[in-house]
Amino acid sequence: FRSWWKDPRLAYNGTEDGGCVDAISISGNAIQGVWTPDIYVDNLVLQTVAGMASLTQIYPDGSVWRSEQVLLTVKSKFDLKKLPYDEHIAQVVVASYSQDIT
Repeated sequence: FRSWWKDPRLAYNGTEDGGCVDAISISGNAIQGVWTPDIYVDNLVLQTVAGMASLTQIYPDGSVWRSEQVLLTVKSKFDLKKLPYDEHIAQVVVASYSQDIT
């Protein structure tokens, strides 16, 4: 699962501005000290993240990129009347606790 956001509180001087690095990489649980978006999967049944890999990169302007390996089980309706000649699309509904859809 990948997400991107910008947090100006995390901005720092990159190499163009006299700093030492152009990206800070954080893996595992070290991200717990950093604000992350409050997103969830609305049609989630079961989620497994224990033992899965994650990587977060923070850039000089405060932009944050996060990639997490997750295993999700979601609810989805299927019409199996034409089995085995049918096609299905399983939707993963991602939402935010604090933001509405407008």
